[in-house]
Amino acid sequence: MSKDQRASEVERRRQCRQTMSKEQSSTSTTNTGRNCLLSENGVHEDAILQHSCGGMTVRCEFCLSLNFSDEKPSDGKFTQCCSKGKVCPNDTHFPEYPAYLKRLMTNEDSDSKNFMKNIRSINSSFAFASMGANIASPSGYGPYCFRILGQVYHHTGTLHPSDGVSRKFAQLYILDTAEATSKRLAMPENQGCSERLMININNLMHEINELTKSYKMLHEVEKETQSEAAAKGIASTEVTMAIKYDCNSDPGRYNSPHVTEVAVIFRNEDGEPPFERDLVIHCKPDPNNPNATKMKQISILFPTLDAMTYPILFPHGEKGWGTDIALRLRDNSVLKNNTRQNVRTRVTQMQYYGFHLCEGHVQSYFKCRKVNSTVYCGFIFKNGGQSDKFH
Repeated sequence: MSKDQRASEVERRRQCRQTMSKEQSSTSTTNTGRNCLLSENGVHEDAILQHSCGGMTVRCEFCLSLNFSDEKPSDGKFTQCCSKGKVCPNDTHFPEYPAYLKRLMTNEDSDSKNFMKNIRSINSSFAFASMGANIASPSGYGPYCFRILGQVYHHTGTLHPSDGVSRKFAQLYILDTAEATSKRLAMPENQGCSERLMININNLMHEINELTKSYKMLHEVEKETQSEAAAKGIASTEVTMAIKYDCNSDPGRYNSPHVTEVAVIFRNEDGEPPFERDLVIHCKPDPNNPNATKMKQISILFPTLDAMTYPILFPHGEKGWGTDIALRLRDNSVLKNNTRQNVRTRVTQMQYYGFHLCEGHVQSYFKCRKVNSTVYCGFIFKNGGQSDKFH
């Protein structure tokens, strides 16, 4: 929009406000206490100003995201997408989104309708961690509102459930496809899910998800350890898995021969994880531990939390936001208008997700996928009162 057009629009809106102000003397107050401008035929809808941000046609000069023309700041550099070039979290490699899930989301598969209808329960069925919160939905009528009391927390459990408790979440990944699918479909929240759909997603997760491969390796090392202990007539040693906080760390730092892209498997003789920030998964609850039934809480700062909670969005088990993503240094063309360097040196969660959710990113995660899964998967985030917790 040119300066002349903008000035004309501002004048038009000013005249409309003046007209509305003069007619307020004839304002009629309804029994609900709301004021409405009335004419002989009703409300003056023409007097209501329509707000427009312009077309989404302007690209950011740093990250090439698409932005609304009227949201362009006075200096011409956008902040919502990449904070004027300071946010560029490209140190993490995002593999291309699976073609099968793309077809399901874009209504190009025969199971698309069933998938989108049950997408939240399907995601929970294949999740490695559960989200919990004290949900307090407001009373009365109106649009859906997700309201919580307190904080949102995430939990994960052991490889095997306690005695008398059914397997769920990550505990199902060590079973064969038929048994795992049967147990998932037996859950009340999955009664409407297609069996074929659940089998296909299960096979996909076993094929490409690094967390699935890690849990399977943990089970294999556990069985191997038990067999060796039985042959020697000794007690089996404890086997644990550490999901790495830093997926790019040197595998040699972990004194273990069993390493995947995202996790390390330990036996007692192998030692313990060298970093306290790693998430340790045990095979079984300790019956001698009074807190054995409690789940391990995952920090919101843990980089793999998104992949563990939303496997449909992050099917490869890839790393998400973490506290180790640095802000990029600004070049001289930016510094000439603002010479003061920011005190903050790391990318915040808001900056990270804002960057990836912006439309039109050439180098962003969802652009590489050719489909914005957060748009198509919107119902994943809707809580309809179902329980996502480990029991």
